[in-house]
Amino acid sequence: MLKSLLIQSPTKFYEAVPYFYIEAQKFGFLDKYYVTSDYASDSELGSNCYFHRLEKDRQFSSNMLDLLKHVNEDVFFVCCEDHVFRPKNTHAMW
Repeated sequence: MLKSLLIQSPTKFYEAVPYFYIEAQKFGFLDKYYVTSDYASDSELGSNCYFHRLEKDRQFSSNMLDLLKHVNEDVFFVCCEDHVFRPKNTHAMW
């Protein structure tokens, strides 16, 4: 079973997303990422990321509802783009 994570970010906070992705990859728990944002430049994320570009930011709930149309998995995690995984997280806790 794939362990997927959904996040969204408006352009003004998008700089946190690549950092978040790098840190999450170090944790080694997640298999796939779904990211939605109105960020207009190249998303510069890994091949295990699906990036959905929004025409404009419509706030967290609307952005996430729009992203759900593209999610293949039945079960997934959701968190904010500014949540950075820390070493205290362990696979057993997840």
